[in-house]
Amino acid sequence: RLPLLVFNFFVTAFFLYGINPGIMSFAVLPYGYFEYNLCLRLSTVVSPLAALSTYIFETSSLIVILALTGIGTLLHIFVLYLAFESPTPPLVDVNGGSSIVVKQ
Repeated sequence: RLPLLVFNFFVTAFFLYGINPGIMSFAVLPYGYFEYNLCLRLSTVVSPLAALSTYIFETSSLIVILALTGIGTLLHIFVLYLAFESPTPPLVDVNGGSSIVVKQ
């Protein structure tokens, strides 16, 4: 159980503090400066709220922890996909594309 939780922590920290800040501009800037600015500001608010939510929703279930990590990893893979498709990411000229990028 402990090695799995340590690996889980490694994967989460790798995406949140290693990859995500470096590719945020590539993933969001093609949608516009307003969306980029909004994502940067919201990311500084959401991260502490997510950390605070662990005190409200305490769980020691390994299945719940791994499921939530899996959902977060899938969202980070989506951000990586947007960054790799940077000059012309999907839905770049559609109004719904901006809202999808900001909601991630």
